[in-house]
Amino acid sequence: MIAIKFDKLGRRRGTGMLGKKHSEETKKKISQSERGKIVSSETKEKHKKRMLGQKNEKSIAWSGDKVGYYGIHDWLFSNFGKANECENIWCLGDKEKFHWAKLENRKYERKRDNFIQLCVKCHVRYDRGYRIKLK
Repeated sequence: MIAIKFDKLGRRRGTGMLGKKHSEETKKKISQSERGKIVSSETKEKHKKRMLGQKNEKSIAWSGDKVGYYGIHDWLFSNFGKANECENIWCLGDKEKFHWAKLENRKYERKRDNFIQLCVKCHVRYDRGYRIKLK
């Protein structure tokens, strides 16, 4: 089912080609029209300069703390790296694979304090309600 959006005046908006497919003939025409277009080195440099430093708050796709599970984990990885130790003193795991785990009663926010590094075994036990003791 395709969701059709309407503006305040009741006009259809933003659907474009949603739910439709180009015919093979149209695909060929589009392909032919794009062939031979050359992007100058000046234009390439402009694009590179504009995109440099477009991380975190400067990015046009930045959503602040309204980010989801994967966005938070991407942020953790880019700012703190891969989880590489188990912060549980009572660890019983094999110490080979580690996860970032959200602490109970904390929100998914871009704060390092809301997350801990745990080995897989401790992470599973923590999610099932077992207590852990942090370093």
